[in-house]
Amino acid sequence: MIEQTRSKIDTVFNDIRVGTGIAVNSKLIQEYTVVDDDYKRAFDNRNYALDLMDYMRSFNSYVSGIVIDDVRGKQLYSLDSSGGDIFFLKRYESFIRAY
Repeated sequence: MIEQTRSKIDTVFNDIRVGTGIAVNSKLIQEYTVVDDDYKRAFDNRNYALDLMDYMRSFNSYVSGIVIDDVRGKQLYSLDSSGGDIFFLKRYESFIRAY
C-alpha cells in the first residue's frame, strides 16, 4: 500500500513537472510575461496562455489553478470552475512577495 501511494505521488509530481515545462518553454508564454505592448498582450498572447493553462489543468486533476505573473506583477490565472474559488491566490501572493 505504501508503494502504491509513493507511486501515485510520483506520478502526480511528474505530471506537474511536465505541465510546468510546457508553460516555461512556450515562446508565447514567455512573450506574455515580458511584452510591453498591452494590445499584443491582451489579444495575441492572452488567449493562447489561457488555453494552455486550461489544457494543463485538464490533464492533471490535482491542479485546481494556475497563475502566471508578468514582469509588472499582473496576474493571469486559470481556475477549476467547479471550485469557483481562488483561495490559493492569496497564499500564492504572500509566497511570491517573500522572494
